[in-house]
Amino acid sequence: MKKNLSKLVLVSLISLLVFPVVASAGIIPDGGSSDSSGGSNDSSVWEEPKVYVTTPEGVLNIVEYVTKVIFTIVLAIAVIFIIIAAFNFLTAAGNPEKIATARQMLIYAAIGIGVALLARGIRPLIEYILQQG
Repeated sequence: MKKNLSKLVLVSLISLLVFPVVASAGIIPDGGSSDSSGGSNDSSVWEEPKVYVTTPEGVLNIVEYVTKVIFTIVLAIAVIFIIIAAFNFLTAAGNPEKIATARQMLIYAAIGIGVALLARGIRPLIEYILQQG
């Protein structure tokens, strides 16, 4: 019974994260109009790069697109790990194995968040390397 309940909770959490993405899949981006502050409107995370790999800027656009996707996916998985770890802590009832599993899941979630933040820093690093060369 407990296994079925944990599977149901896991499926529910995953569906809560997946349904908004599926629902927004049909939305067409506006083509990069600028906002009132003069900067570009970065409202679409999933917008494909406009320039392909023929220039250094094309490489940067591809890298930025990939890192945005990785960042979003890894953060979603980390949140799921944190919620499951919290559930394990609450239902451990003093069981050292469940507590150890929950702590390990929290460590993995923290590592995942660190990897996601590093992924966001790849573009500035590549920009710096290309400007030096």
